[in-house]
Amino acid sequence: MNKLIYLVDWFHSRGQFICPSSFDEIERIAHILLHQKSVSVDLSRLNSEDKMRVLYFLSGISYAINGTIAQISATKYKFSASDDTHLKEINQN
Repeated sequence: MNKLIYLVDWFHSRGQFICPSSFDEIERIAHILLHQKSVSVDLSRLNSEDKMRVLYFLSGISYAINGTIAQISATKYKFSASDDTHLKEINQN
């Protein structure tokens, strides 16, 4: 039995994977982060300014929900909530 887990498969199995093409898609990404455990974001299709805007915005959301951010590569990040209980409290308010 092969127990090797490929990194890409592992990240895809842990939540949504999104590759936005403009900053206008940030609301959808934020909604996923607030209502699910994690979202992986590939910023390679964004210009430099929008990359920074997306990172700042999602970092703020992660901070607000006591989440974590992991840089996977130069343009890929994984944003995760610290626990489901905290998210439930935010969604109920």
